[in-house]
Amino acid sequence: MKEGEHLPLLADFVRQVWSPELRLEDLRASRADAAERNPAEPGQAPPTYLFLLEGRAVGHLTTIPMRLQCDNWSGPAHWLKGFWVLPEHRNGPIGAMLLREAARELDCLLATVVDEAPRRIFDAFKIRDLGTLTEHIRLLRPERVLQHLDPAALGIGSHAAMRAALGVARLPGLSHLGGALLRAAFAVRSVSAHGARDLHADLDPQSDAGLDALWAQVASDLRCTPVRDSAYRRRLYRSSSGAAYRILSLERGGEPVAWASIRRPNDGEGDPRLRGIRIATLSDVVVPVSRPGDGLALLREAESIAHDDGADALLCSASHPQLRRWLRARAFVSVGGRLHLAARGPRSGPPLTDLLESWGQSRAVGGADECL
Repeated sequence: MKEGEHLPLLADFVRQVWSPELRLEDLRASRADAAERNPAEPGQAPPTYLFLLEGRAVGHLTTIPMRLQCDNWSGPAHWLKGFWVLPEHRNGPIGAMLLREAARELDCLLATVVDEAPRRIFDAFKIRDLGTLTEHIRLLRPERVLQHLDPAALGIGSHAAMRAALGVARLPGLSHLGGALLRAAFAVRSVSAHGARDLHADLDPQSDAGLDALWAQVASDLRCTPVRDSAYRRRLYRSSSGAAYRILSLERGGEPVAWASIRRPNDGEGDPRLRGIRIATLSDVVVPVSRPGDGLALLREAESIAHDDGADALLCSASHPQLRRWLRARAFVSVGGRLHLAARGPRSGPPLTDLLESWGQSRAVGGADECL
């Protein structure tokens, strides 16, 4: 996309598909800001591709630039986002042509995707489906969840203690009692963070030096991960986009030992299993996997923040085995997975075939926390 020439066409497309009120000057400012913060190619706006037909854009694909470190390799990578063809132009070559251009120009490519059709197109360009990110949910207000949907649809009905509570909740007028029983069941299952009394939790940003020192510890435990240093945090959780998040920091002796981002609740409309309940998302988790006490303390504080923000439940997608263990210890329940992780490794770097087990992935990195 030629930034000056095609920007009005991009604005028209975004207005038609996603944001009817978008102003051209706001899009121009956003692209300029993204260029300034681009970690892969500083000064360049994120690569964006349009398919033009008769003077208008009918297909779109953009990217989120980032830096990836894997084994002894470190370099730029791009998350594929906004892959969309107008309905009247689907079932043709437009999607493949957009992706072909991106795959030709860019090296390391990643994506989180739900639908099968784009996964098939990705595979044609060697962007392989590596499997699903396991989703975990923590019920914070069980009685509200029971009022809006059948929790068995979430997979939590397979737990004996919860089946009894669900049976009570289905009796007329007893949903609140069932919710209380579920709350008690979660409390029994939740593991407290031992040795966490010396931790201080707050919502204030930390110094760059402290965050970068923390990131160096976290990265040493992970074989492959997006870089989530102080520059990443400033870039992702700034001004307008930052208003959607609560940033939780844990300190010990005045130094950060863990941080997380919690996306404020939405109504779960993107996932039919969650429709009707207010879902907060644990979007980012940055804590050394070798410190389980700090990890459990971080999750406990995140649950409290989400509850105070009015969430009925807290959702987290996790790939690393240690994080999944912490989630289970805090009474998060696995509800399967809808988000597929797809990747094409760098031409001069390691293959990315085992990312799901070695990978410090979170929803925020690829923008997948924008919807459920």
